[in-house]
Amino acid sequence: MGFDPSKDKVLKVIGEVQSKEKETITVSINKYGKGDPKIAMTRKGIGWNDQEYSSAIGRLTWEEAQEVIPLLNKALKDLEDI
Repeated sequence: MGFDPSKDKVLKVIGEVQSKEKETITVSINKYGKGDPKIAMTRKGIGWNDQEYSSAIGRLTWEEAQEVIPLLNKALKDLEDI
């Protein structure tokens, strides 16, 4: 069975960070189906062909990490309350 987008729910957006590359990094709490809520980080931007893209975070610059870490700490606290 593959991924079903209708089962993927964003429970809470913790915050967003704008990177130098004009991308947006979003930290959120998501839940898939009946699974436990989890922290998600996604990167969105406009590609070379002017198409919007979205991907899971694989790597962060030092500057991005400095801005994302406080959001992750908040997400950890919020996750305890869900």
